[in-house]
Amino acid sequence: MPLAFADPAPAGKALSSKDVAWTTAGDETGFHLLTAEAGAGYAWRTVATLKEPGFETDRWIGNVCLTGSGKRAVVVYAPRQFTNRDLLFERGGFTAVVDLSSGAVTRLGIQSSLAYHNPGCGTGETAVLNQGGTDLGRTRLSVLDAAGGRLVRHVELPGQVSSAVPVGDRIVASYKDGLTEITTQGGTRLLAKTEGPAAYVRADAGGGVDFLEAHGQTTGVARRYLNGAVAELARGPLTGIGIASGAQGRVFLTGTPTSVAPLPASVSRVQAPANAEMSTEGRLALTHATAAEDEVSLSVRNQVTGQTTALRMNVESLTAASPSNPVEDERTCGVARNDPDLQVLQPQWKQVEWAADLAVVGALTVQRPYNWNETGLPPWTPQGLFPSERLAGGGRVPAQVLLGVLAQESNLWQASGHALEGEFGNPLIGDYYGRRDSPDGWGVRWDKADCGYGVAQVTDRMRRGDRNETDQKRIAADYATNIAAGLQILREKWNALYDHMKMNNGDAAKIENWFAALWAYNTGIQPRDASFGNPGCAPGPNCTDPAGNWGLGWVNNPINPSYPINRAPFLEYTQDDARNPQRWPYPEKVIGWAAHPIIKYDFRKPNNWYAAYNQAWWISGAARISAKPPVALFCDASNHCDPTSASPCQLRQAPYEDHCWWNRNALWKDCTIGECGNENIRFPTTYPEPQFALTEADVEQAKMPTAHFKPNCRPYDTLDGAANALPPGALIVDDVSREVVSPRPGCGREWQNSGAFSLDFAADQEGAYRSKIDFHQIGGGMGGHFWFAHAYRPDGAGYHPMKVTGTWTLNESLHEWARVLVHMPDHGAETQEAKYRIDLGNGQIKERYLQQRTQENRWVSLGAFLFDGTPSVSLSNMTGHGDGNEDVAWDAIAFQRLPHKPFNMIVVLGDSIAAGEGASTDEANHYYKEANNNGGGITTGGGGYNWAYGNACHRSKFAWSRLAKAADNPGEAMGARQDRWDPDMDLQLHACSGARTRNVLPSTAVAGEKIVDEWGNGAAGRFREPSQLDQGFLDEETTQVVLTVGANDARWGEVVQICAGVNLVSPIPDCQNTNFSGDPQPLSQSVPRDLDLKVIPSIETVIKAVNKRAPNASIILMGYPRLISNGGQCAAVGNGKFWLPIDGIWREIDYGLTTGEASWLNEMADLFAMKQMALTTRLTVELGTPVVFADPRPQFEGKAVCGNPESIHRGIIKRTAGEPSGSGSQQSFHPNMQGAALYAAALNGVLL
Repeated sequence: MPLAFADPAPAGKALSSKDVAWTTAGDETGFHLLTAEAGAGYAWRTVATLKEPGFETDRWIGNVCLTGSGKRAVVVYAPRQFTNRDLLFERGGFTAVVDLSSGAVTRLGIQSSLAYHNPGCGTGETAVLNQGGTDLGRTRLSVLDAAGGRLVRHVELPGQVSSAVPVGDRIVASYKDGLTEITTQGGTRLLAKTEGPAAYVRADAGGGVDFLEAHGQTTGVARRYLNGAVAELARGPLTGIGIASGAQGRVFLTGTPTSVAPLPASVSRVQAPANAEMSTEGRLALTHATAAEDEVSLSVRNQVTGQTTALRMNVESLTAASPSNPVEDERTCGVARNDPDLQVLQPQWKQVEWAADLAVVGALTVQRPYNWNETGLPPWTPQGLFPSERLAGGGRVPAQVLLGVLAQESNLWQASGHALEGEFGNPLIGDYYGRRDSPDGWGVRWDKADCGYGVAQVTDRMRRGDRNETDQKRIAADYATNIAAGLQILREKWNALYDHMKMNNGDAAKIENWFAALWAYNTGIQPRDASFGNPGCAPGPNCTDPAGNWGLGWVNNPINPSYPINRAPFLEYTQDDARNPQRWPYPEKVIGWAAHPIIKYDFRKPNNWYAAYNQAWWISGAARISAKPPVALFCDASNHCDPTSASPCQLRQAPYEDHCWWNRNALWKDCTIGECGNENIRFPTTYPEPQFALTEADVEQAKMPTAHFKPNCRPYDTLDGAANALPPGALIVDDVSREVVSPRPGCGREWQNSGAFSLDFAADQEGAYRSKIDFHQIGGGMGGHFWFAHAYRPDGAGYHPMKVTGTWTLNESLHEWARVLVHMPDHGAETQEAKYRIDLGNGQIKERYLQQRTQENRWVSLGAFLFDGTPSVSLSNMTGHGDGNEDVAWDAIAFQRLPHKPFNMIVVLGDSIAAGEGASTDEANHYYKEANNNGGGITTGGGGYNWAYGNACHRSKFAWSRLAKAADNPGEAMGARQDRWDPDMDLQLHACSGARTRNVLPSTAVAGEKIVDEWGNGAAGRFREPSQLDQGFLDEETTQVVLTVGANDARWGEVVQICAGVNLVSPIPDCQNTNFSGDPQPLSQSVPRDLDLKVIPSIETVIKAVNKRAPNASIILMGYPRLISNGGQCAAVGNGKFWLPIDGIWREIDYGLTTGEASWLNEMADLFAMKQMALTTRLTVELGTPVVFADPRPQFEGKAVCGNPESIHRGIIKRTAGEPSGSGSQQSFHPNMQGAALYAAALNGVLL
């Protein structure tokens, strides 16, 4: 959407600049990079969405820097949970370069730090990537050529290096005693001594290097190094001053400094918050107002006008041995993924808070009966398994401390993030495959697995053999038991530290006093490595490294340069802090979550936001703010730490470089006078476990919502809300065995499974089955279970290491005709090119493509086939456009026995007219959802339809082919017959709005046929669908093919827009005398010329290709109506207005037609019809097959635009869900519902 400026002048001025605003947003779908160019009126678009398939997370996070040209972004991104593991935080972030114009993503194959300062860009097209290694005692810096998308050199230095940026052929960074220059060979030279780490190091166009340092605990000082001298730029409150960079070496001083020195030309003072993101030229300053799911909320300040605008926009190893079993017997972790017999409930946040509240007081004794949730487990109670234990010093864990841990560890999830609240799925597991240690993040490294399960990410004794399997399954399956286990671990950390590291007065009731225990909960107490000290000893004064060091690890020390020195308390001022959790150490994040509960959203109703639990309370805002300890509190001589050094940890000798471990008491608040935080329990111990409402009518009584995505458990009716039902007697083959029972309430197996489902996983070059990593189960769809993976593009031989093939096989032979139906689940199914291979039982294979994004539980037909043996159907996740983003689902299929070959086997192809564009008064229900979705989001960077994953084919349930009637049953519409699975009707609608002849043509020729249009263009799909003939629905059994095509080849839509004045400041009189751009002839000559030389020959190529693939079918070519009735008086100039971007500026313009233009448009419709009619007459003789022209003009006489009843839409401004940005809806000037009926009458004239 464009930014709205009150005064058009500033906007117009900005449009002449090259300024680019940018920001990021993360959610479970990926880390989104958004830009807005001044030349496009600052209209926002998502340039790229970055993620790595197979990771289960609620939010992708990352850091971005722009290269000096402003043309490229260097991005480091990762699942949010990576910040909870020190090794993943330091060198686990995936790294890529994004071209901001095209959206092209170049993945670099290197994993680097998630610290706030990484990556670091310079004034040119290079950047520095930081791979932290405090555990290794060294840091690796890699120089990236962003323009070439390659790493050009590396350098390793002992100790910790932060805030590294390229300056010429060298690197400048914060290292040891201050701002340091690093040569290409790894030599170092101190440029400027600093007080503590140099933060936000930026190279500027004047050759200087600007940076921020902390003077004491409250003052921030911005300084600049140039030619051996250091000058102060500004100073102010530590959390109120910042440094940002733009393009071409621009550096911006942000925040509210109290003093500012004269600034060099390359540094500008801007009126913006300290944490603002600046556009490339500094014209806009952006700050995030919230981190809500599926939404970006920004405050945008125009630095030219001073105007502020609020904006919202709607993210050596062992290997698995079996190529067919989704459960790995070779796993390291105790509880398997993808086990249909152990599906895990995703709890609602109210349930999590209830369990936490009861657990901390030892009352979490809810009974889990035998076979709870179909797990097959014997009965137990959560705190019977993990009883409450006494804390050292007395007291208990505050509820909000536990909830803060759960929020940070898992987003309050027990199941995989692919399952929403009330759904069942795989257990949430930290790093089940040990991927973090593989070079590309996809290798299977069982010995490196992180077996953290569930809402508390319980790792203790969760590897195979470490605990009995029954208890491990209880921890993985039950959120309440998991919370009880996590609470026990938290208590253990408190007790282990109590005698050595009391925080403040050591009162367990106070939130802040858990800082050390939280530190230990995340990274443990050092030394953990048995090579230090005595193997198996508990770290403490008598269990140290050889140098005598022990305590809390360096990674979470607040003074660690990996965190910004000017950070405010986590979440204190904005929930947007959750977008960048890598900027805070773990204990600060947990205390932030205790003070400011995680926000949850239920998308089923608008503005359905909830604080997930009660927040902790303090006596004042100031007391809450000071819950965050001073940055230097845990840094003194006792742990070899100097807070005034650029590298505070002073240990320099390997292997002790990061052993600045804290092991003393710490005091920063007086809890005895009420300064510290307190818990706030919501649920009394008598409150029963909250349960999901079964229906909407039960919500108020249950005080809980219904579960998400109700499965289709009644396949032969629609009582479960499915879009349609199977015909009686249809044979179902499910995706799981008949022994698997869905744990969803009310989803018993009341139908027979008549076959088996098998899987085939591809092996990678190491022989490991990484294809299982990106394979998931969900408790939805038909029968309450389906599988899904992401779509990938195979190599020329059809191979990809992520390939998964699922095959349904009927348990009996068929020697008869049968219809094959596929059940599409209402979510987790997205690909628009799912290729199904139907084995007819005799070795003959048919291939057909379907679009899976139905967004509803619906049976979809693959067609009718003559089987001769045992039928099977296969589907893989290999697609023509697969990039690891769209889901491919395997649910159930069914076979409908037919008494004979259907009398009508009809396929409808072509453009918007055939698709039913405009035949809708309720787009959400009248267009098939898979043909009208996702008109927004990730852009392709190209012209025209820009949305990478959207679909605007607009196939309508009221398309005229569905309203027409066939000769064998003239009393019932063909669409209605198809919908009730009439044995004598197989109607396939595959037309697509906007299609040209090339979008119908096949990509592979038979018998030397011509398969290019008259412009030389070969086959092409639309909206990631294959070309219409490539979709495979035409064969020797097809009885009729109906199509409309050619209008888009004739550029008819452009002609209408020119004549109506759309996209012009004012309409052009007599548009037939104007020209297409670049065409020397006026439209009055060029349109007839192109019909003769290009369009009609291209239609002929299509018809011949149809005949080759359906040799026994008659072909009906439907024409186009005259567009205007009654001289077009209702559409005269001045009768309508559009808001359109003209030269980058939004203006209100007139549009309309003159009488002459209306007459000429109708003449061209007549000319086109005559030429189509002549073509069909000739081809009937030439092909020896009926090729019939159906003429709709008589039906529309007097009923087109300006007619009565008006059966063709005029201009429609409001766009549908699948459409691109532009001047209006593509439904404009297409037949409406009445028009579809008129078209059907024209087709009836041929069919009946």
